Amino acid sequence: MTKLLMLVSVQGDAMARDVLELCVALRDRYDILALVPTDAKRRFAGAGIPIKVWRPGGFIGMGIAVSRLRGVVSKFKPDIVHAHGLPAMAVSLGTFPGSLAAKTIGTFHDPQRDKELPQKLVDLKLPGYLRRARGLVATYPTLARSLESRLALDENSIAIVPHGVPLPLDGGAVLERPAQRQGPIVGWRGELSADQSWETAIDAFALVHARFPDARLEIAGGGRARQFVAAYVREKKLASLVNFRGEISAADLFATIDVLAVPISRDAQPQAPLEALVAGVPVVAANAGALADALGFCETGWLVPDDAEGFAEGIVAAWTSIDSAWAGAARQRGAARDRFARDVIVNAYVEAYESARSPQANNADRDAIAAVSDR
Repeated sequence: MTKLLMLVSVQGDAMARDVLELCVALRDRYDILALVPTDAKRRFAGAGIPIKVWRPGGFIGMGIAVSRLRGVVSKFKPDIVHAHGLPAMAVSLGTFPGSLAAKTIGTFHDPQRDKELPQKLVDLKLPGYLRRARGLVATYPTLARSLESRLALDENSIAIVPHGVPLPLDGGAVLERPAQRQGPIVGWRGELSADQSWETAIDAFALVHARFPDARLEIAGGGRARQFVAAYVREKKLASLVNFRGEISAADLFATIDVLAVPISRDAQPQAPLEALVAGVPVVAANAGALADALGFCETGWLVPDDAEGFAEGIVAAWTSIDSAWAGAARQRGAARDRFARDVIVNAYVEAYESARSPQANNADRDAIAAVSDR
């Protein structure tokens, strides 16, 4: 069986879920070993994916990661390598011999984070490292364009393969929005962590509630900050109007809401809006980066300023045309699934892997990576 080494850097929750779901989908086809950060260890091990632990990033961390990677490669002897995140790409492509670099796919999930890599390495060496890869991928067009400009890469050198999401609904099931009310049921889905996206959603909901007293907010997700979020809700005197659902499925959340609100969060491209698009649920999202890319093709979707006032206006606009919003969201499900469904993304990477195994593989050939989203 072909040996596939997955290298995962320290980044957001969406990236970890994306890579894990990719591993699960591929494990019957490839012999997979994942090199993951410590905080992702339990998640991958719980899914039955063989793992080793590392933590690339920073000056000292990079040196330790290089040593760790060399040991893993010498024992596992991978046929293909897929590096996720900038530190994983820098360590692998700066360490591998040319023969293995030419069998390495690199995926950018998010922009570079502060102190993620030594700046001298980024400025002086990283562009050369990246040119050694078999293929480079970005998860959304805005990210690809910024990388091409910042790292002086050829404009055609980065393919677009979005985060994939499992279909929230089985078969051809169609969601029906909740029974008619006098105010919207707003949904928010994500990890309750230190980022401020939940605060924007709650502040926006407070403004919506002032206009529609019957409005409700459903918060789906777990995380260490849950008690702080609950305290913030109490401070806003919204406790009776906000329902904490915990770590429920996307389908369970979507069955109870009128519209999903997606402010900018730590994850540049969270899974929630993609899940909503393929399920046929109206979305109000921040008009920036990955979120604007995801909703740009939609006939029903509201892109708004990333602040409470902007989201409140978007939610009110969706609510005042809620019947047409749901009809439009249902019509665009097919196009959304063609872009974001997990099986589409898996097939794109399988083509890339099989091409990388070819003796004719070379760094200039990127055609085997299926670009499943237009720039």
